[in-house]
Amino acid sequence: MTDWPSAGEVDSVLAVKFGLLGDLLLADPALAALRARYPKARLRLLADSPAQTAWLRPDAADELHAVTIGVHRPTYRRLYDPRLWREVLALRRRPPASIAVFLNDTLSGYQRRLFASIARAARAPRRMGVRTPETSYLTDGPRREELAGLHEIERGWLIAGGTGPAPVPRLPDADPRIAGLVAATRARAPSRVVVALQPVVGKPAKQWPPARWVELARAVVERLGGAVVLVGSASEGVAQDAFASLGDRCVGVFGAPIAGLVAAVRGSDAFVGHDSGPFHVAAAAGTPALVLVGPSDPKYSRYRLPTVRALRRCARAAADEECPLYLSCRDPACLPSLGTDEVLAALGDLRGGSGRAR
Repeated sequence: MTDWPSAGEVDSVLAVKFGLLGDLLLADPALAALRARYPKARLRLLADSPAQTAWLRPDAADELHAVTIGVHRPTYRRLYDPRLWREVLALRRRPPASIAVFLNDTLSGYQRRLFASIARAARAPRRMGVRTPETSYLTDGPRREELAGLHEIERGWLIAGGTGPAPVPRLPDADPRIAGLVAATRARAPSRVVVALQPVVGKPAKQWPPARWVELARAVVERLGGAVVLVGSASEGVAQDAFASLGDRCVGVFGAPIAGLVAAVRGSDAFVGHDSGPFHVAAAAGTPALVLVGPSDPKYSRYRLPTVRALRRCARAAADEECPLYLSCRDPACLPSLGTDEVLAALGDLRGGSGRAR
């Protein structure tokens, strides 16, 4: 059991979380737990960059510090980047934090060195995080074995001292323009069924073959009499050309900000996507969500929600383990072996059991 200081002893909390947009969104319940425990303290969030916190609500933290590790760069390039260490040392120019909470639970040697440096620069007398024999810079926190079998949200919730079941991340209000676009697309579908699809993901090892996405979209349109809404980042919008033959029963909202993505998934009857940010938005929105998982750590898709189902194909790892090859995996026996009919059947089962089938 973590020994948390009383609210009267804490006037500043530094929460540290590195990751991409989806990772920071999943940390929202942990930030809310810290806010509830120390309502009068200033909550400071340290992350990779302001861009990675864009999906958090404005009231999630009072202040943002950026330490640019560059999550896509090789470790050796991060470690020797002088800008990184200048930004860590800049914490010394800020008032000391009463407590520092390290929310990342996967700790490489590089991360341990970085976190130890942040702990020293923040000058926090109490430092919480996942305790292992190598994390001597921490003063308290759950042990790694206490996190086994938990979803990423539940892990952060436990690290931050949350009590009771972990809630889903808070989302902003839906963009009415995108909501109207989805409603108009629904009106063109004979069955009035709309399925949101995320056909592209930034990491090739996590990509279900693009041709299968076109097959799935065509099945939704022709076999289910439905319509399709395509979501993703602006750079992924080039994929929309492959769906042109579906006509006005397929609309793309690539590059929409978080409020637009919320509108797209809330206005849809179901979501199918990769293990990345849009999937977590759909899960938090309560939309029946089917996620296609390859080499990723199952902790990200292990939701305890009846509206979420994961289809995983990984020939090199146990059901509860991350693939040892992870982002370098290109094994055709893994995610590429997942067939369109299997995904469509799982989608039907999910919609039928969620209470949202039309």
